[in-house]
Amino acid sequence: MGNLVDMGVSVLSQAERRVEIAAQNLSNSTTPAYKRRVAFSALVESTDNQSTPLQRVSAAIDFRNGKLVETGNPYDLALPGAGYFAVRYDDRISYTRRGQFSADADGRLVDDRGGVLQLANGTDAIVE
Repeated sequence: MGNLVDMGVSVLSQAERRVEIAAQNLSNSTTPAYKRRVAFSALVESTDNQSTPLQRVSAAIDFRNGKLVETGNPYDLALPGAGYFAVRYDDRISYTRRGQFSADADGRLVDDRGGVLQLANGTDAIVE
């Protein structure tokens, strides 16, 4: 009887996780640069036997390109595929997929929290 209860708990737990992932995707559907999460079971179902083995994860980020939207802001950026923007806040670097930037008084590209976009060589991105 104990094994049956354990199996039931496992099945319900997995179902709860799928609902949580769906709710998170739905609530963030209008968030700029949000990448939807995919349940592990959906990843397994979508792969064929020729694929490399998947890591054990409960969810993964889907890095397929989203729909590009013209914002009218020449400083808004989008990333194709996987990757992140490096943004400097004082002495720390944060990574984000949110590409909404503006030029500050010094001509640097900054996000809405004042973080400065960094180029690949680690210097500030400056608008000319």
